[in-house]
Amino acid sequence: MEQEKEKVEKEGLTDRAASLGRGIEDQKFMSERTEDIIDVASKFYNEKLVELGENARREARGEERRKAEREEWRTVELEKAGEKQEKKKEERWEEKRKGKQRNKIKEKSWQQRKGKKREEKREKRLKGRVENGGAGKGGARSKKKRKKRELNFSPKRGCR
Repeated sequence: MEQEKEKVEKEGLTDRAASLGRGIEDQKFMSERTEDIIDVASKFYNEKLVELGENARREARGEERRKAEREEWRTVELEKAGEKQEKKKEERWEEKRKGKQRNKIKEKSWQQRKGKKREEKREKRLKGRVENGGAGKGGARSKKKRKKRELNFSPKRGCR
């Protein structure tokens, strides 16, 4: 650069020589300040790395927090589902118990109706016996009927 400046001065171009002189001074200044610039740049870069590291850690903590919240939410939902299942199970059990009670009531009423019908039939039979002189259905047969039956016996037809 200085050689060019001397060459330009010889030719008589002082403006050009002056600008080259300023360029030389700027470069000297820059070479002296290069270490300072590198120090400042490395500090800035290190600070950026620290900030990025903090950001990364912050993001990691945020992700862990979101994951924990999701797990907590999932646990709550599972507990709710478990409570619902337990409630349904209890309702089914209660319904089954009520059904058994209803069945017992129905069975008792059926037994009562059946018992009443039996009583009515028995009373009807007794009443018929009394009216027929004891020869009602299932009662003692008359001698006349028995003889008739014995006479109608046939080995082909079998005995009645």
